[in-house]
Amino acid sequence: MPKLSFISLCMVLKSYNSSINGYFSKFKKLQAYKKKVEIEAKSNNLIGTSVGNYRQIEDNFSISLSHKIQATASLIFKKALIKVREDVPEAKFILPMPDAAFYQINITMIMMK
Repeated sequence: MPKLSFISLCMVLKSYNSSINGYFSKFKKLQAYKKKVEIEAKSNNLIGTSVGNYRQIEDNFSISLSHKIQATASLIFKKALIKVREDVPEAKFILPMPDAAFYQINITMIMMK
């Protein structure tokens, strides 16, 4: 990859940023929801999921929507892990990953059910 001058790099980043903003500007409801979430965060300096999991926020309110989405996804994933433990007790939890889980299951035990 060729080396870019600082000015060239800034121009490339500006172009990417413009493309990204143009793409997301198509989602009018998303933009309105993002503003709503940011206003809520500014008014009480908190951001969280619909069931809690609040985080105090004081200055960078632009992360509000991202935090709300990621915190909600984390709760959904944790509930899924618990459900697997309850519904498939023979599943051996091998490897946790940020957005997946790797289990080992003896197929003969499943077939005998």
